[in-house]
Amino acid sequence: MKRHSETNWSKVARKNIEEYLERLEEAKTRVTAAELLEELREMGLDEEQLEPLGPDRERKLYEEMVKKEWKRLP
Repeated sequence: MKRHSETNWSKVARKNIEEYLERLEEAKTRVTAAELLEELREMGLDEEQLEPLGPDRERKLYEEMVKKEWKRLP
């Protein structure tokens, strides 16, 4: 550290601590697929309801969502 006295070591340490804490917080929010499925089952969803939709159906749902979003805005 003495060799590089031009470096702001407190800033380096603070940045690394912030990055470390962010990684810890991200790790807490990660959920396994099994945990997610269990939570969805508790909400009343069935695994069959989670099957992917066809591109036409997805496009139609997307367009409906965009229309509703515009209605919401003042």
